[in-house]
Amino acid sequence: MEILDGVYYLLAGWRFLLLPGFRRRTLKRWNDQSGMEVMQEIVGGVTGVVVSILLPLFLWWQFR
Repeated sequence: MEILDGVYYLLAGWRFLLLPGFRRRTLKRWNDQSGMEVMQEIVGGVTGVVVSILLPLFLWWQFR
């Protein structure tokens, strides 16, 4: 299940950035959560976006 959580965070950041409906539902859900839970989701989403950009660049750089 931890792998699925990682994939969720990887995709959640992009979904938040690109899909207005997902963003609206997420912001509404965050109103009912504690600040720590919201911060965990934000950090996970940002990390996922950064990793999804840097990993392909790193692989390309390694195999060029």
